[in-house]
Amino acid sequence: MSSNYNEFDGNVSPVNNNSSADSKLTEFILRKAQELKIRKFGQGLPVVPTERNGYTVVTTATVVLDDQREFTKLHCICGQKHGIHDVEQLVFESLARSTSQALDLVQHLPAAPQVIESAPVVKNEFFPAGAPQQKQFKHRHDKEISQKQLQTICDMARKKRLHPESYVKKHMDGRELKNLNSAQANEVIQALMKFKSFN
Repeated sequence: MSSNYNEFDGNVSPVNNNSSADSKLTEFILRKAQELKIRKFGQGLPVVPTERNGYTVVTTATVVLDDQREFTKLHCICGQKHGIHDVEQLVFESLARSTSQALDLVQHLPAAPQVIESAPVVKNEFFPAGAPQQKQFKHRHDKEISQKQLQTICDMARKKRLHPESYVKKHMDGRELKNLNSAQANEVIQALMKFKSFN
């Protein structure tokens, strides 16, 4: 049995296609892959359990998400320590655990931060002609509004005879100015730049 794993190509198929445990694991992986938006899933067997290594098995499970993030979980079982000498059982158990750990890791990941590039700066009274404007900022949804953004929104709104808090609530579906994130604050600033005040 162990000789079947000597020239391992990096892909693991179910150990026994007729096993209900194998089919349940495969079904679980497929269900989770759809649920968690997994693009690719792979399993590996870097260390094959043999009598010589004390029936130690090492398996890996690798998950690649739609947003290109990749995660690998490694699991090791020493069969001799647990009194297990069945190679198939050791490989299956280790694969099941590394797979479960990889899927659990992905399930509890925070969402990938969305990055929004600033729109090109238009000329207006807040950015005089000739002012250095080469620097491009990235405004993120996972970053709080900065003090500078807060001050800019307040100054721009007042110069256009608007109440900053009211304008933000109207423009951002009832959100409070102080609770905006960096990307939302940038959106408000861009909108204020385009806002025409009627004197």
